[in-house]
Amino acid sequence: MKNIIFTLLIAVLIHILYSCQNASNGQQQSNQQTALLVNFVYDLANSKKYDLSSNLDEISGITFHPDNSNLLYAIQDEDGKVFTYDLSTEKVVDEFTFGKNGDYEGIATDGKYIYVLRSDGDIYYFPFEHNRDKNSVKIIKNVVPKGEYESLAYQAKDNSLLILCKECKVDKSKATLTGYKFGVLPDGSLNTPSSFAIDLQQLKSLDNTLSTQLKPAAITYNQHSNEWYILSSIDKVLIVADLDFHIKKVIPFKRSQFEQPEGMAISKEGHLYISSEMGNTSSASLYKFQMQK
Repeated sequence: MKNIIFTLLIAVLIHILYSCQNASNGQQQSNQQTALLVNFVYDLANSKKYDLSSNLDEISGITFHPDNSNLLYAIQDEDGKVFTYDLSTEKVVDEFTFGKNGDYEGIATDGKYIYVLRSDGDIYYFPFEHNRDKNSVKIIKNVVPKGEYESLAYQAKDNSLLILCKECKVDKSKATLTGYKFGVLPDGSLNTPSSFAIDLQQLKSLDNTLSTQLKPAAITYNQHSNEWYILSSIDKVLIVADLDFHIKKVIPFKRSQFEQPEGMAISKEGHLYISSEMGNTSSASLYKFQMQK
């Protein structure tokens, strides 16, 4: 009988110690995430929301002209069109058909040319002042290895264009995320890309609930902080990295905040915009987050 009681006491003590350890780990993780959020210049819980029209139900990418924050340029993954959205009237004011229907996922501009990324890695580009001339559209094919791509961004600092893998063979079974960087030439064409790899083991040191795999939907450059922002709809995180893609912050979000966020851009004033596909809601949405000073 004494042995049974002793065994039960040991079991109870082990359970208490295990529960305390879990609580401690949970509190440590919570404190860690809170510290990251405190140092983040955007409050993802507070935004101005724009309800988008039905022609943007599948909005997949957004960008600004570097000198104009009144107009937002958007694509949706079903149509080969660029839509011009006026933030002041909250309406689509123009559209340009640059290609056939397809799976278009990213858009960026240097102010002279507009670049659109198709999910297979092909890049369409045409002059910003295209005058609706389809003959001005050019396609760069087979410039990156076969894979799935959704993230495209322009960086004025060194006049380059970047794309990230969403799912590429090179990252299979590795804790890496591969990207490709192109120099932009005067005629809008791109030079041969160089590759780079982001070490996703860094995620664990910031949030141990995350895996070492990441499927990004969008990337943009914050010229006010010289940081890269990477958005993953699947993983429900916004990642902040330095110029060399060392991960500095991991900002988690809930589906209740964004139904299906696929696009991201930062205005010249520093405000963050995230677009979300319609999904199971009544319409696609655009969210504006004020930069906190």
